[in-house]
Amino acid sequence: MTLNIWGYSPPWKTRRKLIVEEIEKNSPDIIGLQEVVSDPELDEEDRNQGEQIASLLTGYNVVCCLRRPPGAERVRAGLAILSKYPFIGVSEADLTYSAQINPHPRPILGAVIEVEGKRIFFVTVHLSTHPPDRLIEAKELADFIENYGKRLPTIVVGDFNEEPHEPVVQFMKGLKEINETKLCFKDAWEEAGSSERGYTFKLPEPSLRIDYIFVDPRLKVLDCKIICSKPDVQGVYPSDHAGLLARIELK
Repeated sequence: MTLNIWGYSPPWKTRRKLIVEEIEKNSPDIIGLQEVVSDPELDEEDRNQGEQIASLLTGYNVVCCLRRPPGAERVRAGLAILSKYPFIGVSEADLTYSAQINPHPRPILGAVIEVEGKRIFFVTVHLSTHPPDRLIEAKELADFIENYGKRLPTIVVGDFNEEPHEPVVQFMKGLKEINETKLCFKDAWEEAGSSERGYTFKLPEPSLRIDYIFVDPRLKVLDCKIICSKPDVQGVYPSDHAGLLARIELK
């Protein structure tokens, strides 16, 4: 599963409840979260948002990677991975971004996870809204996978801030080179063969497909669907992004 949780945008406690309910409903084995924030004025029991979500669920381990935005003193923002399975190793790195254009930290977080005796490398990422940055970040993402993935079957999830026809998504699917580098992932939404457009942003009327689950060709995508896209009775949505949930077979 992947979801951009929209930081502490209000009403956080209501949105958190909706996110937890959606996770409980679908019971994903591994979850990648973006826009996870720690703010001492809003954290509960010194838990950042990823840790809060994990604490309200049963059976999930959590790791987080948070960075201070430029000019911030105490607030940190970044990523989290929740897993029902053990973390064998965790890696993180910082991606290049233009802080003067969009002062949102761009780390990358990866974990080697053992799933019923088989190991995979699971990565969550949130790329820049500034297109030139994304070209640099794509190469850094490829290097991160090469350096820390241990040649394991890899799944990359996150908010790429790009639509399917744009260069970094094309790069992820092996249709475009960046700096003489090319990856070769499968787009889980495309693999599932849905007739829907797969729009994830911006709720309540999404018109962009910018959130993805990219899957190693050694793994089989069984299905993929949109989640976290419905409001509660008060009209509150879990986030400004819908999430994605894919069912993947480890061969």
